[in-house]
Amino acid sequence: YNILDDDVVVHVRRGDYVNKYDCMSFEQYQNIIENYVKTWNRLYICTDCSEDPFIKNFNRYDPIIYSHNGKRVLSRINNNQGESGNTTDDALNDFCFLRSFNRIVLSASTFSWWAAYLSNASDIELT
Repeated sequence: YNILDDDVVVHVRRGDYVNKYDCMSFEQYQNIIENYVKTWNRLYICTDCSEDPFIKNFNRYDPIIYSHNGKRVLSRINNNQGESGNTTDDALNDFCFLRSFNRIVLSASTFSWWAAYLSNASDIELT
């Protein structure tokens, strides 16, 4: 991936969290994106559940979706273009993907917290 310093990744944890915990609201993500991040080259959403209707809330930002829910997806929501790949070690791939950014927006998930902590990011935002 050709990730630039002004690209932003937003971690959206859904999957098993939806029925067990209070998930982050879209308004919480929106607040961080619009009031703290403000500008970016490309916005990426790294999620465990790209098929969740919740992800469509991000359409207004024309994000690139990176997900491991059954297949590797790297696509824009609005044109549905993507690529499939190997699902082996998906959690590790997602972890490394998050770590590779200079600007990271965390979800309420220790997975994203650790990825950010172990990254070299200069801008880390917590929703």
